[in-house]
Amino acid sequence: MQVMDKQAPVKTESVVEISELVKTYEHGDGVHGLNLQIKRGAAFGLLGPNGAGKSTTIKVLMGLLAPTSGEVSFFGESVQGDLNSPNGVTHYSPGRSKFTPQARTSKTLGYTIC
Repeated sequence: MQVMDKQAPVKTESVVEISELVKTYEHGDGVHGLNLQIKRGAAFGLLGPNGAGKSTTIKVLMGLLAPTSGEVSFFGESVQGDLNSPNGVTHYSPGRSKFTPQARTSKTLGYTIC
Protein backbone atom coordinates (compact mmCIF):
# COMPACT_ATOMS: atom_id res chain seq x y z
CA MET A 1 0.00 0.00 0.00
CA GLN A 2 1.28 3.44 -0.94
CA VAL A 3 0.61 6.41 1.34
CA MET A 4 0.28 9.77 -0.39
CA ASP A 5 1.08 13.07 1.28
CA LYS A 6 -2.04 15.27 1.35
CA GLN A 7 0.08 18.36 0.55
CA ALA A 8 1.77 16.86 -2.54
CA PRO A 9 0.88 18.58 -5.83
CA VAL A 10 -1.49 16.70 -8.09
CA LYS A 11 0.28 15.06 -11.04
CA THR A 12 -1.11 16.94 -14.00
CA GLU A 13 0.03 17.86 -17.48
CA SER A 14 -0.53 21.57 -16.74
CA VAL A 15 1.42 23.44 -14.10
CA VAL A 16 -0.71 26.58 -14.41
CA GLU A 17 -4.27 26.93 -15.64
CA ILE A 18 -6.05 30.28 -15.70
CA SER A 19 -9.59 30.60 -17.02
CA GLU A 20 -11.39 33.93 -17.56
CA LEU A 21 -9.30 35.70 -14.88
CA VAL A 22 -10.57 39.15 -13.96
CA LYS A 23 -9.04 41.36 -11.28
CA THR A 24 -10.70 44.75 -10.88
CA TYR A 25 -9.28 47.69 -8.94
CA GLU A 26 -10.92 51.06 -8.16
CA HIS A 27 -9.29 52.61 -11.25
CA GLY A 28 -10.34 49.76 -13.60
CA ASP A 29 -9.34 46.25 -14.58
CA GLY A 30 -5.88 44.98 -13.73
CA VAL A 31 -6.61 41.84 -15.75
CA HIS A 32 -9.64 41.22 -17.92
CA GLY A 33 -10.62 37.76 -19.17
CA LEU A 34 -7.17 36.11 -19.21
CA ASN A 35 -7.01 32.47 -20.32
CA LEU A 36 -3.66 30.73 -19.96
CA GLN A 37 -2.30 27.19 -19.71
CA ILE A 38 1.35 26.42 -19.00
CA LYS A 39 2.37 22.81 -19.55
CA ARG A 40 4.86 20.91 -17.38
CA GLY A 41 8.44 21.52 -18.55
CA ALA A 42 7.66 24.74 -20.47
CA ALA A 43 9.68 27.92 -20.07
CA PHE A 44 7.28 30.85 -19.88
CA GLY A 45 7.40 34.61 -19.36
CA LEU A 46 4.88 37.45 -19.19
CA LEU A 47 5.86 40.42 -21.33
CA GLY A 48 4.03 43.68 -21.82
CA PRO A 49 3.95 47.39 -21.04
CA ASN A 50 3.38 48.85 -17.59
CA GLY A 51 -0.23 48.35 -16.54
CA ALA A 52 -0.78 45.30 -18.78
CA GLY A 53 -1.56 43.03 -15.80
CA LYS A 54 1.66 41.01 -15.54
CA SER A 55 2.27 41.59 -11.83
CA THR A 56 -1.42 41.27 -11.01
CA THR A 57 -1.55 37.89 -12.77
CA ILE A 58 1.50 36.63 -10.86
CA LYS A 59 0.11 37.89 -7.53
CA VAL A 60 -3.20 36.09 -8.15
CA LEU A 61 -1.33 32.92 -9.13
CA MET A 62 0.78 33.12 -5.96
CA GLY A 63 -2.32 33.61 -3.81
CA LEU A 64 -1.28 37.14 -2.81
CA LEU A 65 -4.41 38.65 -4.40
CA ALA A 66 -7.86 37.13 -4.75
CA PRO A 67 -9.31 37.36 -8.26
CA THR A 68 -12.52 39.30 -8.83
CA SER A 69 -13.68 36.36 -10.94
CA GLY A 70 -12.29 33.43 -12.90
CA GLU A 71 -10.48 30.23 -12.02
CA VAL A 72 -6.78 29.87 -11.22
CA SER A 73 -5.02 26.60 -10.46
CA PHE A 74 -1.41 25.65 -9.79
CA PHE A 75 -0.53 21.95 -10.21
CA GLY A 76 -4.26 21.22 -10.33
CA GLU A 77 -4.99 22.94 -7.01
CA SER A 78 -7.15 26.08 -6.82
CA VAL A 79 -5.29 29.15 -5.56
CA GLN A 80 -8.27 31.38 -4.86
CA GLY A 81 -6.52 33.82 -2.50
CA ASP A 82 -4.77 31.04 -0.53
CA LEU A 83 -1.27 32.18 0.43
CA ASN A 84 -0.20 28.57 1.05
CA SER A 85 -1.36 27.21 -2.32
CA PRO A 86 1.92 27.05 -4.23
CA ASN A 87 3.38 24.90 -1.42
CA GLY A 88 6.75 26.64 -1.45
CA VAL A 89 7.71 25.61 -4.97
CA THR A 90 7.60 29.10 -6.47
CA HIS A 91 9.33 32.40 -5.89
CA TYR A 92 8.10 35.92 -6.55
CA SER A 93 10.59 38.76 -6.67
CA PRO A 94 8.74 42.04 -7.33
CA GLY A 95 10.43 45.06 -8.79
CA ARG A 96 13.60 45.26 -10.79
CA SER A 97 16.30 42.66 -10.30
CA LYS A 98 19.86 43.67 -11.05
CA PHE A 99 22.12 41.05 -12.57
CA THR A 100 25.19 41.46 -14.70
CA PRO A 101 24.48 41.48 -18.45
CA GLN A 102 26.91 38.57 -18.89
CA ALA A 103 24.99 36.30 -16.47
CA ARG A 104 23.47 33.23 -18.08
CA THR A 105 19.76 32.57 -17.52
CA SER A 106 20.44 29.34 -15.61
CA LYS A 107 22.75 31.15 -13.19
CA THR A 108 20.30 34.05 -12.74
CA LEU A 109 17.46 31.62 -12.01
CA GLY A 110 19.67 29.84 -9.51
CA TYR A 111 19.96 33.06 -7.53
CA THR A 112 16.25 33.89 -7.64
CA ILE A 113 14.74 30.44 -7.16
CA CYS A 114 16.84 29.22 -4.22
